[in-house]
Amino acid sequence: MFRGSVLSSSNTRPSQVLTLESDFVSTAEYSPNGTLLATGTIRGDIHLWDIESAKPIAVLSEQGHCSNSAETDIRTISFSADGLLLASTICGRDVILWDMATRTLKHRIETDMATYAIDFSPESGLLVTGSDKSAHIWDITSGAKLCTLATNMRRVVAVGFTRDADRVLAASDDGGVAVWNISGLCEPGKDVQLGPAS
Repeated sequence: MFRGSVLSSSNTRPSQVLTLESDFVSTAEYSPNGTLLATGTIRGDIHLWDIESAKPIAVLSEQGHCSNSAETDIRTISFSADGLLLASTICGRDVILWDMATRTLKHRIETDMATYAIDFSPESGLLVTGSDKSAHIWDITSGAKLCTLATNMRRVVAVGFTRDADRVLAASDDGGVAVWNISGLCEPGKDVQLGPAS
């Protein structure tokens, strides 16, 4: 059983306690409007919680598609800026896009590589993923890879866009940080190869 606390903004005392039976939580993320909490589990499920009531409201699951993978845990999840999409890793590799209005699978991006981190661009049209020695930019609608961002870092475990979406930042588990200027470079059908900008 998982028991987790949601802290109030005014102090460090828990304002709510969420209880998830039988699964261990591997990652968690608030929705942009602060009304939902999404928690990923080691079994490959995503649980959605109503923050006000501290009660579960839905479970998103695609774990049945991991039959050929030893890794079923949800490594990381990310809401789009408008809250309409939720991205999650699956099977240690691919990325699932969930439609939050219908709470159904919208799209699956087959990355063919280990995926440790994900983040939406501010306008939610692009997704960046972190993997071994690289990060990658994907088109949300088509699932096409637009850019490969090469680095000498071992494993990219954190990624993010700047507010203008012109740059992508990545951090690794060996202490490295890389920044790429992708403005006007990542276009459909090209998979542009970029080295670190700084």
